[in-house]
Amino acid sequence: MSISSQFSRVSLPDVFKCLAAGVGVGTTVVTPNRRLGLALKNKFDYYQATQKNSVWESADILPFSAFIERIYRDALYSIPITELPVLLTPVQARALWESVIYGSDEGQLLLAVPQTAKFVHEAWQLVQAWQLFPRFKNFPRNEGGKAFQEWMRRYEQITKRHHQTDDARVCDLITELYEQLQIKKIKHLICYGFDTFTPQQISFLEKLVATGCTVMLSQPVSRDQPRNGSLQRVACVDSRDEIYRAAVWARARIEADSTESVGIVVPALADYRNAIHRIFGSVMTPNVESALPGSTPRITPFNVSLGIALTSYPMIDTLFQVLALVGREIEFERASLS
Repeated sequence: MSISSQFSRVSLPDVFKCLAAGVGVGTTVVTPNRRLGLALKNKFDYYQATQKNSVWESADILPFSAFIERIYRDALYSIPITELPVLLTPVQARALWESVIYGSDEGQLLLAVPQTAKFVHEAWQLVQAWQLFPRFKNFPRNEGGKAFQEWMRRYEQITKRHHQTDDARVCDLITELYEQLQIKKIKHLICYGFDTFTPQQISFLEKLVATGCTVMLSQPVSRDQPRNGSLQRVACVDSRDEIYRAAVWARARIEADSTESVGIVVPALADYRNAIHRIFGSVMTPNVESALPGSTPRITPFNVSLGIALTSYPMIDTLFQVLALVGREIEFERASLS
């Protein structure tokens, strides 16, 4: 959802100037995700270095979700804890969804309740972010839709009874209580790198404006600025050849301009992570001696934006299987892996 007409735009250099003014100005920058926030922090530090500064205050840059959670944590000191709902962690919320599904008639027919709980939790977040209530109740529903609505009803009942909320609804809670919170209010908020805003986010931003906060938008590259580039389609033998060609192309771009950052988008990254890490490593750092036993571990000049799952380590995976056996059954295929 676009809000371009509601808030003014600010260029990236002006964002850095606001941040460089210090904490006293009260400028906070929120980003759609943590990775973009870290990248912006690095750019800000580089900007400060180019200004011949030897020391500077850390920029207040964080993801939107972390910003909302920070306000909630600050609110714990301004509102009696008995009045503020307990914020469930994502793990706790997932466990609650599992118990709701296990306790339903539909859940008795499912073979993979934990996986279903994961999808239901994600659907619940979308329902809240896009404020689909009460319209959701009027949507045509199949058996799955009816089950989902019943699970949501029971989930809401349980959290209400125990005075709890979750990451999907905490933004609505903060929006409702923001004026009452005895916390340090934000003076200037810059939303950096957002392509769209959910209705839930817009409601919160409008609440900030109503309380005297200045909300501005900024983009890594101005939408009005013309971009020069070329598009080329290349046929590859297989996925390995495609990854190799991408690595060679990326190295050539960096060798031509060492200050340039190269990004490569990979659909289904989890399926190709190991191959990408191996092939890019051989192209970017082809010194085979660094791979020999006893050599100093090398620092690769690239980063794959997907970590290794804990369950990929045999000991951790076995631990999760043991925990899964407590009080319930698991699939034969999973149990036979140990």
